[in-house]
Amino acid sequence: MLGIEGEAGYMRLTGQAFDPNTIAGTQTTLDVLGSAKVGDWYGMVTGRLGYAWDRTLIYVKGGVAFVPTRGAVVDACQNTTIGCGNWLVSTAGSNTVTTWTLGGGIEWAFAPSWSLKGEYMFIALGDDGGFQTCGPVTNPSGGTVANGPFCFNHSFSGIHTAKVGLNYRFGGGRY
Repeated sequence: MLGIEGEAGYMRLTGQAFDPNTIAGTQTTLDVLGSAKVGDWYGMVTGRLGYAWDRTLIYVKGGVAFVPTRGAVVDACQNTTIGCGNWLVSTAGSNTVTTWTLGGGIEWAFAPSWSLKGEYMFIALGDDGGFQTCGPVTNPSGGTVANGPFCFNHSFSGIHTAKVGLNYRFGGGRY
């Protein structure tokens, strides 16, 4: 069996962490917070190739995926006595990644127009998902500090998905 499939859906992966490498001098408090978000929506256009027997289809599929990514960094340490600078840095950006996807699954037709499927897909954000953001360095009163702008690289690894689906095939019939 050979076919083309389009898919759109909702996915929201978020996270944030302090950078442990920001401890300097006598500083004991982490102060650089990074956050990342992948999704809200995604889309894929894939080709599907499979082998069918009786009412069961095993297939592989691959193609192109579209996924939005966002990244932000905030450095708000203003205490020079503990070893960090007296500045504020805030930067954020986003990128919609166009990348490849690959996976496969199994589908079982339990009635003339209905089938169940289980599927795994990998979306490769690591190839094109990174971007850089830069932000001005300001002091607490809003003046620009001469050592800026600070730039941060945001990178995202691939996404592994697993799903179970119920399909209705217009026109009925088996594979």
